Amino acid sequence: MKQFALFLALLSLCPWLSCTISSNRFALYGDIAEQQKSLGALWAMDLSAGQNLGKVSMQAEYSLYSRFHSEWDGSHDATMTADTYRASISCSLPQAELRIGLQRLNFGSAQILRPLQWFDSLDPLDPHQYTKGVDAALLRINWLNNANLWIWGIRGDPAPKGSEVIGSKEDTIEFGGRFQHPTPIGEAALSLHHRELAVGSEERAGIDLRMDYLMGLWLEASLSRFSVVRYVPKYLVSATIGSDYTIDAGNGLALMLEQMVVSSAPQGLDELSEERVMSALMASYPLGILDSLKALGTYDWSVLELSLGASWIRTYDYISLEASLRNSSTAGLSLHTMINAHF
Repeated sequence: MKQFALFLALLSLCPWLSCTISSNRFALYGDIAEQQKSLGALWAMDLSAGQNLGKVSMQAEYSLYSRFHSEWDGSHDATMTADTYRASISCSLPQAELRIGLQRLNFGSAQILRPLQWFDSLDPLDPHQYTKGVDAALLRINWLNNANLWIWGIRGDPAPKGSEVIGSKEDTIEFGGRFQHPTPIGEAALSLHHRELAVGSEERAGIDLRMDYLMGLWLEASLSRFSVVRYVPKYLVSATIGSDYTIDAGNGLALMLEQMVVSSAPQGLDELSEERVMSALMASYPLGILDSLKALGTYDWSVLELSLGASWIRTYDYISLEASLRNSSTAGLSLHTMINAHF
């Protein structure tokens, strides 16, 4: 209901907003897994409109995500949903922007194993980069030396988001910020966040550093401290180091390698013990102007679990075709195919 009210507010702005742009994606898809098969259709609609008022520009955005999904796993089940995907209003100055509404909020240097995946669920193999948004107000300030400051407030939701282990207290205000500054060979950033839980609270601190030299190198880490939360360690720490490099072979083979360690401590940081160690390798290769391939492998050293995935996409002016194959010891083998029409 709150998102629908924001949509009505966006509609009320239409008389004085100019340059309205509409884009749509209609898709048919099929999924085959060892225990389940499904077919479906989806429609993603994006509306945006803006108006320049001298040094100030206003923009409104609304996205609707509708889906019909039919699946068989011994019995047949079909559902139809229509959800607001994005709905926001923004006001921009030459070096600042304020955005309010349902929006995507993500940051950090890591691409696969992401300690700073605080607010999103992005899949590196998803060409559409679909992720649920957060109801938030976000202020971004940019300086001429490429430094920037983010300050946000997010409406608390009992459903966990991103990499959270438990959700927030409903309708409370989470708040935090991020400062990023260029370095002689890259960028460094510090992120902070606070939220109230149903019982207790959580404070987070994160750092990320990217260096571009002979190859891309990055470090990303996150620390969470829980107060008065039962059955959850007082401290959770995760850290990732990664690197990428493009091999000059054919059309260019891009490789990315990341290593992540997750630790916890019941009381003090001096009690930290390793819980999980994960490795990931991703390769991307453009076959030509129309086709591209991507492959991803992850290995969890703690439970000796290997997960493999590969995707192919062919893109025309108004049509795109995609297929992906995934396999893991827990989920088994699955195939996903989709045809998209863009208009």
